[in-house]
Amino acid sequence: MKAITALQKLVLDPQSNITDILRSALLISHKLSLLDFKTWCELELKGYDDIDDSNVPEYRHLYGSFHVTDVNTKVHQPLGDRAACQVIKDSIIFFQESLDNNDQFLSIRFPDDKNKNLKQMFGISSKSCIFYSSISRTYFLKALDIIRTKILEFSIELENKGILGDEWEFTEQEKQMTQNINYNISNVGNIANHNQESTINQIATINVNVIKGDFSSLASKLRSHGIEEKDIQELQTIIDVTPLPQSPSEYSVDLKSWMSKMVTKSIDGTWQIAVGAAGSLLATGIQQYFGILS
Repeated sequence: MKAITALQKLVLDPQSNITDILRSALLISHKLSLLDFKTWCELELKGYDDIDDSNVPEYRHLYGSFHVTDVNTKVHQPLGDRAACQVIKDSIIFFQESLDNNDQFLSIRFPDDKNKNLKQMFGISSKSCIFYSSISRTYFLKALDIIRTKILEFSIELENKGILGDEWEFTEQEKQMTQNINYNISNVGNIANHNQESTINQIATINVNVIKGDFSSLASKLRSHGIEEKDIQELQTIIDVTPLPQSPSEYSVDLKSWMSKMVTKSIDGTWQIAVGAAGSLLATGIQQYFGILS
């Protein structure tokens, strides 16, 4: 059987295991020396433990609500409406196994270092309290679906180039035909330590709409344009204590200071975006969040 045909059948079979799909894609990308796509497959299978949060794919940034559990009393309770974001770096099997139960919301424990920071943020001193985020299972399903779709798109691109792999072996001509193959693996361009000899052109197509009052959508917008996670977290803290403004002239001193800091980062090159684009992105995104965009 043709390798690409077999991969497509595997992707389209709703009963197929996501790890089997990734392993097949890994083997094909290895045989064709498609190094970036191969790296992405390996990271999905092994996990992103050594990758900075900002370079972990967007579909692994899962949003929910804060919950805390006292391990002594077993009392589990929510902590307000503040959005909790977890960057899930585990291998993709974690996503699949998390869906084995039928719970609508899944409780994911924060790592120990972040648990310590959360205790300080919420003013909790008890050593027996552990922080969790309660996340809709929809996020887990979405992550698996995104991976399936990206691998399917990858296989279609190869098929369109006439690269099929008879009996899972590729000819030298097929290997040469991999030049200028386009594929979209979201915001993972930096994680592969992009090989200058790679023949793949990566395309990132991210268009995030900001929803009024939905900080997760604003965070996604900012993150997709390269704003660092620590700066997004700082913005969330500021917004949480900022009175709802009716116009940009009513922004708090802290919010104005944060925006100025971001523009400064664009000027000195810390944030890789043009100054004019930076100002427009920040103003538009924040005004959309507050619902005051004219």
